[in-house]
Amino acid sequence: MPTLLTESALREAVTQSTFIHDGTVDSVEGIKIDLHMSGRVLKAEFSQPIHLSELTAAERSGLHVDPGEVVFVLTQERLELPNNIMAALTPKRTLAHSGIIVLGGLAVDPGYKGVLWLGLYNLSSTAYPIHEGKKLISAIFYQLTEVEPVSLSLSHSEKPLTDFPEELVTLIRNYKPIELSSVNDALGDVRRELAALKTDISNDKSWRESLKDAVEKYGRQVEATGEQVKLLSDALEKESEVRRRDDEQINRDIKGLSEKASEWISWKTIIGGLVLVGISVLAGYLIKQTSPATPPPPPPPPPYYYQAPAPQAAPAPPAPSTSTPVPATPPVPAAVPSH
Repeated sequence: MPTLLTESALREAVTQSTFIHDGTVDSVEGIKIDLHMSGRVLKAEFSQPIHLSELTAAERSGLHVDPGEVVFVLTQERLELPNNIMAALTPKRTLAHSGIIVLGGLAVDPGYKGVLWLGLYNLSSTAYPIHEGKKLISAIFYQLTEVEPVSLSLSHSEKPLTDFPEELVTLIRNYKPIELSSVNDALGDVRRELAALKTDISNDKSWRESLKDAVEKYGRQVEATGEQVKLLSDALEKESEVRRRDDEQINRDIKGLSEKASEWISWKTIIGGLVLVGISVLAGYLIKQTSPATPPPPPPPPPYYYQAPAPQAAPAPPAPSTSTPVPATPPVPAAVPSH
């Protein structure tokens, strides 16, 4: 079972530079030792590793891990672990409080030689300053038992790590930090869209409630109208039944009157006919009794009989005159036809 190396063993390792090099005794705290940031930095802005000493004072003061960016750094301390000692790394709380996440392996295998490289990813909205000598991580060391040491063939190569690996440099050259301003803008757009959607949902809810109230009110009106229609229908049905019975009674009464009228008309016709015959006979008798006697027509004249002209009235005597009167000429008789 591995044994945890305590403060005395760590101090001895620092002072004698057995497996911890370039460290300070003041960095030892109980069972751990704090490892610090060196001046070697790999930042996308420079596309290659640089040392802070290469920058001006103004550039060094303005060097940050921007929001959404990752910057790789190296430790000041250098480890040279034998094959019976391993290290476990724990990030400092101050980094977490600043919104910095430490990227990289948190376990150092036996046989490792060289500095440690760590990635600092800023997930906050505030830039994190980069300063040489800042505490980055704490290391705890375990010593393995005699039956636990690993073979040197499985450990790291004897060439110590002094700078960033080439593949990490290639990665940072193609790396484009995430601009949190654009993310914030996108989040702002999302917030506005959510607010608009919330307003739409609220309006839709209000509209649905209004529609529901209107539908319920209309349903009540329809129900009341249905009841009124049912009452009216029942009343019309009763009225129709009453009228049907009245019509049947009227039809029966008319039929009875028709039959009586037919009987009465038949007797009246007979009696009226007899009365008319009697009146006609009586009228003829009365007319015959009251009309004057008509003389018989004259007999026709005999054939070839001479009929003397009808006597004419004598003319009025002429007025007296002083002249000599002229005797009147007697009328000439008409010739008698010969037989």
